[in-house]
Amino acid sequence: MVANPYRGEISVFRQMQRINLLPGFTARMRGHSYFVAEGDITPNALAETYRIRVDYRQNKKPRTWVLTPQLVVRAQSKSIPHMFEQERLCLFLEKEWAADMYIADTIIPWAAVWLHYYELWHATGKWHGGGHEPSHDRSYRRVTQEHV
Repeated sequence: MVANPYRGEISVFRQMQRINLLPGFTARMRGHSYFVAEGDITPNALAETYRIRVDYRQNKKPRTWVLTPQLVVRAQSKSIPHMFEQERLCLFLEKEWAADMYIADTIIPWAAVWLHYYELWHATGKWHGGGHEPSHDRSYRRVTQEHV
């Protein structure tokens, strides 16, 4: 992870510039202080390629979805682990990401790691990625409500 040498919130424009340097990723403004980035991730050599979307609004936490292929629940499970409302990826604890961190160096690689664990979960039935389940932790509910 690359530290921000200026030690303050990174502007939306600088976040977008950094994301646009990633192969296969494009970030575009959607409004004042708000952008959407999309790109393809292949978490490992044997994995599928996933198209993800990251929405970022200044002063908020980034939100991440898998667009394609559709994520599916394992046959023996009730839900996919580590997701908000079975839609968005749960990539970090509340205080693990801050506005002085580059999304290209944190959120996007974390999404690749999450997808690796998702595929491993399908193979083994066990989530090897650690962390906490969002539905069981109040701090996750606060973060989720903060974006509504």
